[in-house]
Formats: sequence, C-alpha cells, structure tokens
Amino acid sequence: MQYGLKAKERKEYSFTAPDLGTFIHNILDTFSKNMEKDKLTWRDISEDYIIEQVSRIVENIVSKVPGYILESSSRYRYLAYRLKKMLISAITIISEQIKQGSFEPSDYEVDFGVYGKYPPIKIVLTNGEEINLRGQIDRVDELNSEEGKYIRIIDYKSSKRELSLTDIYHGLQLQLLVYLDAILESNIGAKPAGILYSSIDDPIAKFDENKEDDDIREEILKKLKMQGLLIKDPNIIKEMDKSLASGERSTSLIIPANLNKDGSLGRYTKGVTIEEFEVIRKYVKETIKDICEDMLDGNISIAPYKNKDKNSCEFCEYSSVCQFDSSLKDNNYKTIVATSSNRDRVDKILAQAKITEFFDDSICGDEVTKGKPNPEVFLKSCQKLGVNVDEAIVLEDSEAGLRAGIALGGAIIYIPDIAIVPEQVTAKVTETLADLGEVIVWLEAHRCNAK
Repeated sequence: MQYGLKAKERKEYSFTAPDLGTFIHNILDTFSKNMEKDKLTWRDISEDYIIEQVSRIVENIVSKVPGYILESSSRYRYLAYRLKKMLISAITIISEQIKQGSFEPSDYEVDFGVYGKYPPIKIVLTNGEEINLRGQIDRVDELNSEEGKYIRIIDYKSSKRELSLTDIYHGLQLQLLVYLDAILESNIGAKPAGILYSSIDDPIAKFDENKEDDDIREEILKKLKMQGLLIKDPNIIKEMDKSLASGERSTSLIIPANLNKDGSLGRYTKGVTIEEFEVIRKYVKETIKDICEDMLDGNISIAPYKNKDKNSCEFCEYSSVCQFDSSLKDNNYKTIVATSSNRDRVDKILAQAKITEFFDDSICGDEVTKGKPNPEVFLKSCQKLGVNVDEAIVLEDSEAGLRAGIALGGAIIYIPDIAIVPEQVTAKVTETLADLGEVIVWLEAHRCNAK
C-alpha cells in the first residue's frame, strides 16, 4: 500500500504523532546547524544559549509558515509553548550526555542512499537482483582512539523506546542496525560502539523539598537515560560515560551499563560482544533479503504482529483497507496441537474428527524427551511456529498440562474437565473459561494476529 500503490492517509488539520516527530527533528536539526554556524560544540553551549536558540527556532517555525497549525488557536499556541519547554529540557540533557563522554557528534540528519552522503546498503537477492536500501540517520557519533575509530548511532524518539534482541530476531527492530551498517560499510576499519535511542521529553520527577540540585539533575538524567545495545568493551563504555572511568559511580546515568568492583561489565549492561554483533549484523542482512524477496514475489499476506499488549494494528494507517479479520483462518492465530499422546494416535483422532486442516502443526509425546508437566512440548511448539514464548496462548484442561503452561511462561486458558485441578495450580492461570465457545469470545476480545 505505502510503497507500491503510494496510498496515503487523508491529511486532517490536526497535530498528530507523526507531526510531532517531524517538528522535533526539524528543531534538533536546525539547532545543530546553528551551533556549527556559531562555531560552537555541544561541550561549549550553556543553558542560556539553548533557551535562546530553541525559543527563536520554534517561534520562526510557528510564525513564518502560513496557516501553521500551532498558531491556529489558543490551545495549539499553548501546545507550542509546552513543546518549546520540552525541547529546551531535552537538548539540555543531550548536551549533558555528550559532555559526560568522549564521543563527538559528526553528522546530523544524514542520508544514505544513491543521492545521500553515504552510499546505499546493497542487498543481493537469490536471483542476482540488487536492492538498494536508503534512509536518514538522526545522529552519528564518533570516537577516535588508539585502537581506531568507533561509531555510535543515536535515534531520537518522542517516547521512551528500548531495543529488544527478540524483536530484532523477528524483524521488528532492524532500523538502528541498518543505520550502523550503512556507516560501517562507508568507513573501512571503523568499529561499532553502540546503537541507542534518545528520548525527547520533559520528565516529571518527584522529590521532597530537601533535595539538592545535583540530586534532581541525576534523577532527570536517569529518567532520560539512552537505551539500546552496546558493544561489551569496558574501555569503550567508559569513553561514553567518564563517571564510570573515574569511579564516581558504578551505574551510568547516560547509557544502559554498569561496572562491577573489579572494573568488569555488570549484569545490567545491555550489550553484546563484537563477535555476537557480527552474527546479528549478518542475520539482519539475511532478514532484509528475505523481506525483499517476499515483496518481489508478491507476498502481501496479512500478518500483523502481537506481543503481549502491543500489536502493529494499533497505529496502522491502512486498517480500513486491510480490514483484518481474525475469523478468517489465514488472518488468525497460528495453532498447534501439543500433546503427550503419540503421533499415530493424534493423527488418527484429528482425521476422524475432520479437524486436521484447522491446525498449522502438531508436536506429540514421542517427539519430546520429557512429557508434561515439563514444558518441553510447548517450547518445541513455539519453536516450530516461530513465535516467542510470551506470545503463546496455552489451552489446557489437565493439571499436568497447566503446570507445563505455567513453567512455559505464556498466557494460559484453563477449560475445566472432569478431573479436579488443585486451586494452587488454577490460581496461576490467565483465565478460566467454561468451554471453547468462551475461548473464541476471549480471543476476539484480545484480537490481533499473534505469530
């Protein structure tokens, strides 16, 4: 719809989430360019400079664009005032984060692509065709050390965002890795340092009246700490936050990292080794290749993701065209029979009941080493369907099956049978329903396709 038919949602005269994102990026880009014109760096600027520049930039945008929505009413003018306050706070934090480390911003809003500053990422498909990936990176940071040049990618977000290896595996968070790859391919010999989300916000922090200014500053820094994935190198991580190197603190207020007493990386450090990063980098390229081949093969199947309470339908612009309907098998939950019975018996029962076609697959007792209440049969089912454990919904009627589902960790629906199950087991299930008819109602209430 978006890239083939070029269909666009009808633009209404309102200030939406995408408008907010564009507004924030424009302010940050203009602010960075103004610093360069004034021959200043992030380490030179003061809070007064930030207030003056942000106020001027926001006022220029609001007043000089005819019919600009943020000038259209008292409500929107107040929103512009709030946005100005938020940006002043956020840019002050960005300045503080940069001052705390040795990495220096080298590019802002930089393009990679055929006509960009950096060349496109080339993906060679199985049939020999080439795909050029293009994009725009919010900020590129560099560190030049004796060991070489290190690259860090920063992506600005108007809401809090974290990076999940699980989401990377399922192709849901590839953006920052693609950005880093684009820069690394153009900088021969450069090494990855990290990929991070920077939250643009004006956080509310609660304190008692006796709190010192330094304590308030630290709490705000903690709330706006960058989140993402780092390379597990203590020396590089110390270059991102000098307070770790000096021993001033063991847990960073800037990045998701902490150090043990012996100087090694602590358990709360979100990162991978350089070898693991290369594996992820290769996997992302293969995933993109698979996605491109699916597109060129004409695969337009409707398969939105659902992960716990999040799903891709929530913010989709094309829901009225897509009309996703979970009552249709191809648009429904993937289903698998996970049983302790042997394969011959299961196939026979499904065939006699004429319901084989309603299941995507099955895992039987003679295909696992441990039966229920061990969760192995459910784990193998998730692997076979290619879903996360926390995306799975287990339907069970037996005590052994419920215990296996509880050990698995996903959602569990208990449908009582003749055998009585102890209350200490049923108390741990997600939902107790009378029959499969109620299950259908429950699934509809929690509807959106789970992998």
